[in-house]
Amino acid sequence: MEDNKIDFFDNEFKQEDWNSYFNCFKDIVLDDNIPLELPEDVMKSLIGILGKESALKWINLGLKQFGGLSAIELSKNKKQLNALKAFIMRMPN
Repeated sequence: MEDNKIDFFDNEFKQEDWNSYFNCFKDIVLDDNIPLELPEDVMKSLIGILGKESALKWINLGLKQFGGLSAIELSKNKKQLNALKAFIMRMPN
């Protein structure tokens, strides 16, 4: 199976789906100890799913599904960020 799923997840991404999904996490407050290396909506969603400590670790992990890129690295361009968001929406919570 192909390791890099950027195209797959990017093709699945729909902004309206993300908006609805993120609505569940919009009230999470990011404290000053949380570096905003990712867009705020992504960080709040990850904290809502994983908890603060786990989310802060997860964003730096190399993700097998994305050829070893981390969430922070994926956030550097729109296609990869959209793929990351589609992936996050599939994470169990």
